[in-house]
Amino acid sequence: MTLLGVIAHHTPLAASDIAQLAAAMCSFTEAVFILEQRGCVIDIKTLRSITYHVADKSRIVQQANMALKSHTVEGKRCAVSVDDGRIRTRVPKRGKKTV
Repeated sequence: MTLLGVIAHHTPLAASDIAQLAAAMCSFTEAVFILEQRGCVIDIKTLRSITYHVADKSRIVQQANMALKSHTVEGKRCAVSVDDGRIRTRVPKRGKKTV
């Protein structure tokens, strides 16, 4: 389940929403109260765990983005298509094109 992004029995979308709410509120207790009003019963320990886990993943992504800035496709033709979570990049093939 970890490979699918499930954090403490919550989907990636739910974990992201929980972490955003925890960051926006003044305290974890206030975030738990708001979540309970929305119908999501969660304790402070789980909220803290999810929030820290999402923050760690965000830092990893930020560091990866900084490393990727050195690679550029400026002046090159680049096509990327995304379909149901799969990413394919079009790479020119060797040889003569056929019709």
